[in-house]
Amino acid sequence: MSYLAELVEGSGRHRGAELIAFYDRLETEHTNVLAELERYQVEEPQSALQMAALLWPFWMDRGHIAEGRARLATALERGPAKASAIRASALYGAGTLAFRQAANAEAARLFEDSLGTARATRERGAEARALSGLARCALRDGRTKDAGRLAEESLRLQRELGDDRGAASALHVVAYTAYIEGPDERARQLFEESIALERRLGNIRATAGDLTNLGSVETRAGRLDRAAELCAEALRVALETKSAYLLPYCVANIGGVVAARGDHALGCRLLGAAEGMFERSGAAIDPGTAIEFDRHRAKVQAALGNAASRRNWDEGRSLDSDRAIALAQESLPVA
Repeated sequence: MSYLAELVEGSGRHRGAELIAFYDRLETEHTNVLAELERYQVEEPQSALQMAALLWPFWMDRGHIAEGRARLATALERGPAKASAIRASALYGAGTLAFRQAANAEAARLFEDSLGTARATRERGAEARALSGLARCALRDGRTKDAGRLAEESLRLQRELGDDRGAASALHVVAYTAYIEGPDERARQLFEESIALERRLGNIRATAGDLTNLGSVETRAGRLDRAAELCAEALRVALETKSAYLLPYCVANIGGVVAARGDHALGCRLLGAAEGMFERSGAAIDPGTAIEFDRHRAKVQAALGNAASRRNWDEGRSLDSDRAIALAQESLPVA
């Protein structure tokens, strides 16, 4: 069976351990996967577009964001320009990877193209996803009111369609908007709702992502024991899923909890380690996390002074990912 056939067969059905095992195999056989994609690029551009549209979540999760962006750009350029569900999906994937690298203007353009394509083909699920993507771009631009409106519209569409997985994704963006705007109680409620839905759907990677976000909310609210529990669970799940995308967030948020508990030197090393992990993954920090990350950085710098904070930060930043994760595991301040 071709990789494309496997991707089509497993699309929307792989869950939990099955998805991890599938991604493990794609990682091991990545050279062969790309060879098949390149062959389709020459012989069957529509198949190449479909394959790239199905591969982008793998590329993001396993730290191949730059490669994925390049492959999707080629597939979109050479594939059929006619509006289709596949093209809408590929545009959305390309927009998501661009957003993850903070190429916000490009991401917004791609999401707008995806939205127009979805509406032209009356693909309401794709329309809802594109609206969610535009909400993310609005968050990065600091337009939280626009982000909330777009995310709520996406959530409404997904619920009308009865698509729980789509609704979970849209609900995450609604919660994330509340995380940035406040108050903490609303953000807490929405993230807890999102986590419950993701758990029911068996979407463990998305669950881990919102566990880290809820951990940040609790850290900001001063509920540090609860924050530590959430961050510990998020790190455990991120390690189980081997998510190169999620792991830097886990380390960063643990650093925030440690710093909030008063161990500024260790918190500083963990925050520096997270910065190094983000850079190696090719992903930019998401907007809400960036706000909290900068707040924690300013706090440890004020507590330690410039020289000591720079020394600890650089020490953490020099750690490779395995050592950074080990430090985070050793530092979990669970009561």
